[in-house]
Amino acid sequence: MRRAGHDWTEQQVDQLCRLKAAGKTNGQVAEAMGLSRNAVAGQINRLRAKGDKRISPAAPTAAAEHFARKASRSIDDRLAELMELRSPTLQHAAFQLGVSLRVVEDAWDRILATKGDQAR
Repeated sequence: MRRAGHDWTEQQVDQLCRLKAAGKTNGQVAEAMGLSRNAVAGQINRLRAKGDKRISPAAPTAAAEHFARKASRSIDDRLAELMELRSPTLQHAAFQLGVSLRVVEDAWDRILATKGDQAR
């Protein structure tokens, strides 16, 4: 089955790889080559899927990095920070943290117990 759209020549693929290696964005590459940004992004995805070494692996997005950092912190730490910043209800905190209310209640009990132990 033939896909609709642009048929890439080897020279165009080489140019795309050179521009990306020079740090150009997909939009800048598209403008330089007279193509759409989606055509460039699609070709980059196909090259990565084939394992083409001329295209560097996709960098993690800011959202992926944020969720990786969030996942590495304990619920207790995240809950304590959230409560200091906003003073939400425990139900709202559970929603914000993406966990059940029971998990938040247990974490809150541990936080309060720790604070009580530190006061003694």
